[in-house]
Amino acid sequence: MRSLPGSICKLYNLQTFFIIDCSSLEQLPEKIPDLISLRHLYFCPKVDFLMPPQIRRLSSLQTLQFFNVGDKEGCRIEELGHLKNLRGKIEIRNLQLVNNEAEAKKANLDGKTNIIKLKFCWRNTNEGNTSDESVLKSDTSNKNVFESNIHDKSVLKGLQPHPNLRCIVIEGFRGKNFPLWTMKMLKLDKLIKIVLRNCYNCEKIPMLGHLPLLEYLKLEGLTNVRSIGLSFYGESDCSSTSRSDGQETRVSFPSLKSLIIEKMPNLTEWAEAQTSRVQVFPCLEILRIVNCCNLTTTPNHFPCLKELLIAGVDSDLPLSNIISSSNLTSLCKKLAYIPELRGCGASLKQLEIMFCYELRELPDDLGSLESLQALRINSCENLQLIPYPSGQKGLSSLRELEISNCKRLSNLPSEMLESCTSLQSLRVFKNENLTSFPELSGMVWFNSLRELGIGGFLNSNILKVIGLLKFVQTLGLCGRANWVSLPYQLQNLTSLKELWIIDFGIEELPDWLGNLSSLEKLILWRCEKLRHLPSREAMQRLTKLTRLHISSCSLLEEQCRPGDSEWPKISHIPQVDIYEFI
Repeated sequence: MRSLPGSICKLYNLQTFFIIDCSSLEQLPEKIPDLISLRHLYFCPKVDFLMPPQIRRLSSLQTLQFFNVGDKEGCRIEELGHLKNLRGKIEIRNLQLVNNEAEAKKANLDGKTNIIKLKFCWRNTNEGNTSDESVLKSDTSNKNVFESNIHDKSVLKGLQPHPNLRCIVIEGFRGKNFPLWTMKMLKLDKLIKIVLRNCYNCEKIPMLGHLPLLEYLKLEGLTNVRSIGLSFYGESDCSSTSRSDGQETRVSFPSLKSLIIEKMPNLTEWAEAQTSRVQVFPCLEILRIVNCCNLTTTPNHFPCLKELLIAGVDSDLPLSNIISSSNLTSLCKKLAYIPELRGCGASLKQLEIMFCYELRELPDDLGSLESLQALRINSCENLQLIPYPSGQKGLSSLRELEISNCKRLSNLPSEMLESCTSLQSLRVFKNENLTSFPELSGMVWFNSLRELGIGGFLNSNILKVIGLLKFVQTLGLCGRANWVSLPYQLQNLTSLKELWIIDFGIEELPDWLGNLSSLEKLILWRCEKLRHLPSREAMQRLTKLTRLHISSCSLLEEQCRPGDSEWPKISHIPQVDIYEFI
């Protein structure tokens, strides 16, 4: 539907009106303001959605989540000024149609004490084309830049909200600098969340460090910002605490838990707070820096950091600065080398290194991470070496180890696996040139292993130890096109609950598969030559099997539909999924 019937407007006692998933709706009936009892209007309009004129007449309205500013009488932003009972959240769009500060003030946002979430949106000329190149070339006319800068700054100045605000999002603002109330978030000391997005002409980040309750901050698409300077921390306005020596310590960003800096290609510098009397980011747990290709400097004091994501940053210096921080739980970056890890050896719990195509070797102090519980190395195509010198404490806390899709890796150091005395999950997949593999059956953790994923490399001897895994519950076997049979030792795994068979060249599964009496889930994936399952009798011996997944096994898929030859073998299984992909 593109419109609603006008008869809706005769429901004079209607108090709540939900409009859900009507993506083609272009406008509401013009007489919607006749619903004088309406208190809650829930709908999500398109950017060019036409608001009904005279919405000010809905004087009892409390919920209006979106307002699209129009340029016609009765559709301008002043309509909001008459809705004195609005509460909760509201997104105000098309602010480029507001003429000046005086007109913006007519929305009376500073008088709406119950609005706690606000989103301001300008519709930019480059909307829908957000590539870095288009962003950097947008608004090339100096005249247009000047006019939009003065206009948007004036409008935003008139939209200052009430101090009760908890969340603010500013998107598409075209000014070079924010107005004063935004630059210092004057009186907005209850803010918990701030998002500044696609403010392409903005040259300076507001002062935010003094906000006592701010927990979440995202800076995205501020493509003209070159530096995050000292004013960002708001040092002179920070809250203060007394130290034991009688001196005051100022705290900047005292409550911030998550900081995201994204799509800022001209950002080169992020300054460190320079005074010893300022404590910065005491609670920050999540830091993400994405697509800031020219960034070379960052602060290096993040005492409570638990998750770090750095991607699309050409220099390795930001990573070197930050990695000495404690309590990291996640690391992922496309880079050529990883700095020493000793600085976080006592606290690092989880390390992920993924899609680092230029990485050729891991740091030689990997064994110093005595608190590490999970190590995942995935799709590092040029990784050749995992050094593991003697004399290190070892990965004694490691419970999960994954090394997969590392095409040039030829061996795994047995010393590393021997030090993993707590290992419960081991996945070594698709490392095509892996020819040397440690003897697993001699490892102290061998009998306590609960999950094993193995295969997809040149050395097939590892498959011979499978039958010795008495307590393994999840097993993934990755084969090769010329592997035409499963290891017969597999039938001894009577505790196995989940089995993955991937990339084997086998044509028929053996009947002894029915001996896996504890099996609950069976996944067959990319076995292109597979035509037949075990016999019907063997499949029915799998009395606990409740889920069967078949994916990218084209020959088998053709025969597993109701009425086909393999269907009687699996018709008793509660859940059968046949997918093109998993």
